[in-house]
Amino acid sequence: MSTFCADAAERAPDDEPRRTLAEQKALGIHLLHPEICSIPVNPVRVAKGLGLAVYKDNSAENIDGWYDEDQNAIYLNTNQPLMRRRFTVAHELGHYIMGHSTRERNKDEQYNDIEANGFAAALLMPAPAVKDCVFRKRMLTRNMAEYFGVSTKAMIIRLRQLGYVH
Repeated sequence: MSTFCADAAERAPDDEPRRTLAEQKALGIHLLHPEICSIPVNPVRVAKGLGLAVYKDNSAENIDGWYDEDQNAIYLNTNQPLMRRRFTVAHELGHYIMGHSTRERNKDEQYNDIEANGFAAALLMPAPAVKDCVFRKRMLTRNMAEYFGVSTKAMIIRLRQLGYVH
């Protein structure tokens, strides 16, 4: 279970190896599956393309979504705004791709969420495409956010992660 924490993607610099691995795995999905990763990335299409089911579940108002390892499925609260739902599916897909167990809560849960946020950001806003938007297309932040189908806040966080803004 998770809720998006915008600050989680920016904190814990000692977790750089975990974030790097999440970034590499997201880029790998783009390279291995370009047919399901066109921009703006549809994270539901990606999840289904990788063999996961995605179901609507609005039973818990305070939970955006969760990955169920036993059912090989992502459950999504569709009462949330579209951009939040997109990030939530990508985040839960990150738990699956990074091999996070959902069977038990553990001390690594906070780190797993940071890693899943990093994966989601890299999947929805791949570094090479962001670089192209910044340097070749010279797009404004709000235009990049629209292009990638994410919130302006998520776009700013991603630009900071990649070292394009301070």
